[in-house]
Amino acid sequence: MVDDERQPVGRDQRIALRRGALRGQAFNEAHSAPIDRTTTSEPYTSTQHPLSAMTVEANQEDEAQQEAEALAFARPLDVHRWSEYPEANLFVDEVYARCVQGKRTDIERKHLKVVLLDLYVASLEHPDLKLVVPMSTGAQN
Repeated sequence: MVDDERQPVGRDQRIALRRGALRGQAFNEAHSAPIDRTTTSEPYTSTQHPLSAMTVEANQEDEAQQEAEALAFARPLDVHRWSEYPEANLFVDEVYARCVQGKRTDIERKHLKVVLLDLYVASLEHPDLKLVVPMSTGAQN
């Protein structure tokens, strides 16, 4: 690695440069440039910049594709997962006590237990496996 004055820089000097201990003249010159405050800091609107609408559409398409790829490695929540192990019950009780405030009902605890147990089993199957809950009206059939 060579700095602006074309002198070799050793490993220790590179580490010091990264930490900010050695700041040569080139660093000071680069960071002491005057700031132009005459420009506005308002963002472009679609009427000001013709590419901004296309950029927003492209970003939305990219996000939709990333979400589809993430959900491709997923399985539905198994609502029939259950365990009577004391360790599982202690874990569920601890999470339930931390998460629920106010009146505590047994059905909420049972639902939380099903979700936590299935998340645990999914993490054992593969750390990146996701669980999905279909929300459409015909999904329960």
